[in-house]
Amino acid sequence: AGAAAALISQPADVLLTRICGSSAVSELTQCVVAEGWRDQLSYLFSIGLKECYSGLAPRLAMISSMTSVQFLLYDCVRRELHCDGPVPDDSTGM
Repeated sequence: AGAAAALISQPADVLLTRICGSSAVSELTQCVVAEGWRDQLSYLFSIGLKECYSGLAPRLAMISSMTSVQFLLYDCVRRELHCDGPVPDDSTGM
């Protein structure tokens, strides 16, 4: 789920970084993204599909490692609290 979210939101994050990430913008209130969807889409098309997904590999690595650590912590806390409840019965066919 995290990888899918990263894949879908990557172009929007690239757009935000390119427009608001310059050194000329010192406050968030000065960050004015294009006037509307058409301007934003035209900018994304102008930089190309390859640029829209630049930096995706490190982002996926970060999300994967964060998710792994979260599940590890969840499992450790669950074991320490002895919350190893019964395994659900799969007779419902779901």
